[in-house]
Amino acid sequence: MEQFQWLHRHGVHHMGSTLMGHRSPQVDQAFTLVELLVAAAIGTVVLAATASVLISQMRMTSKFYTAGQVQQDLLRLHRFLLAETNEACAFQLGSTSLTSCGAACTQTGSSELRLLVPITTSVNSDPTAAASLETIVYRLSGNNLLRSGPRILSSGALDTTAANDQTDVLVIDNVNTFTPTLSADCNILTLALRLNVPGTTDTVPPSTAGAEVFTLRAGTRVFN
Repeated sequence: MEQFQWLHRHGVHHMGSTLMGHRSPQVDQAFTLVELLVAAAIGTVVLAATASVLISQMRMTSKFYTAGQVQQDLLRLHRFLLAETNEACAFQLGSTSLTSCGAACTQTGSSELRLLVPITTSVNSDPTAAASLETIVYRLSGNNLLRSGPRILSSGALDTTAANDQTDVLVIDNVNTFTPTLSADCNILTLALRLNVPGTTDTVPPSTAGAEVFTLRAGTRVFN
């Protein structure tokens, strides 16, 4: 009893509660299972949304890249046809080939384009003589543009050996529109072209715009 009175006189009457306070158990603030499940669900939704945006952006980038490639293909096709038509002396549409450079031609009504090309082995030969003429045929099969006629050598010149002629060689695929029309003198070709963008419903040029129109002129050239 005296001990407690001594403690009380010396201001230590809160000692017991203070010591008990230091020894009281700590309550941890942990997450419950429900909270963890809710957090996981929210995280999953956020992750899915982020992935969706990334995939959408990747597809859009790929789409633009592919459309750009198709635009380049269209320009390359134009350059290729420009070189071919410069070798021709006349154009014809349909399944019948011209027999001479000055003959009348079919001007509309077919997507099959024929180029009458002088092929000579001598500078003194008449390039417009019937024996020196070859026909290059372009036709659409499905979405494939095919070429038949003299083989193209690695130099870019046409093979003068008729036995080496090729049939239905693929020039370009994914062709949406290939519509040729000719002038009355059979020397000017107006060609409407449109290509499909692979893996999409888009086209180059877009379907909401007109097709790409090229005007090509026949020219006579002698191959040596």
